[in-house]
Amino acid sequence: MEIQSHEWFKNAGDAECQSKISVNTEIIIVGAGVAGSALACALGKDGRQVLVIERDLTEPNRIIGELLQPGGYLKLIELGLEHCVNEIDAQRVLGYALFKDGRNTRLSYPLKDFHSDAAGRSFHNRRFIQRMRERAASLPKYSFFPLMFLSL
Repeated sequence: MEIQSHEWFKNAGDAECQSKISVNTEIIIVGAGVAGSALACALGKDGRQVLVIERDLTEPNRIIGELLQPGGYLKLIELGLEHCVNEIDAQRVLGYALFKDGRNTRLSYPLKDFHSDAAGRSFHNRRFIQRMRERAASLPKYSFFPLMFLSL
């Protein structure tokens, strides 16, 4: 899904556009990264009119790995966003392996008291960000606003 701004955002200097931003928008979030998109999803699900300002809505063109710890994944479940790690080649992570001077040991996450799917997740950060943005964009009271068109 390609994220696009609403039609009335195409000309930010337009008076109708300015009035919709100030009258209809309850919350403005600057940045559609992981935190901004997650916050927008949570507030949008709560029925809030959310406007997110982001300078570039294309998938980030950088190679960054991400290790989402089990607590972070449990928070995604709580927010109803756990599907954002699906179809991005995310791998379940159950702990760590440590290597030093030819020796190694494994440390497992203590997961027995948590949700049955609790584990860490390892994935490409850019794919995860796009999935979070797509989820936020699917909410009825959510709007993306490219920062490059913003006139204050």
